[in-house]
Amino acid sequence: VEIKLFKIIYDLIADAKERLEKMLQPEIIRTDLGEATVLQIFRKEGAVSIVGGKVIKGKIESNARVSIIRDKIEVATGQIDQLQHNKQIAKEVVEGQEFGIKLKAKSGIEPGDTLQVYRVVEKIRKL
Repeated sequence: VEIKLFKIIYDLIADAKERLEKMLQPEIIRTDLGEATVLQIFRKEGAVSIVGGKVIKGKIESNARVSIIRDKIEVATGQIDQLQHNKQIAKEVVEGQEFGIKLKAKSGIEPGDTLQVYRVVEKIRKL
């Protein structure tokens, strides 16, 4: 048990508030970026797959997270390690364009699957 002495009540309140804020779990905010359809699987190496696809809605960004959807059920999640467009490394690919990605996912991916691409931001909560 830590004992602290305060001469000013405002310092006590500020210290208590700061300690309580450190105990709070961060708020996790998911921002959907877009969707894509898997057209072809080029290579699978353990948990890493090289996948070709086409953006059908929104955009896809490098290093974004991915939910793999098959028959309207989420079968796996993963992360985009590398994104390519026209054999060039790209930061993002927009609707209607084809792409290649290096995808880290624990479960298998198949042609015809839908990729829901999103970003996750952790926001520190305040009292």
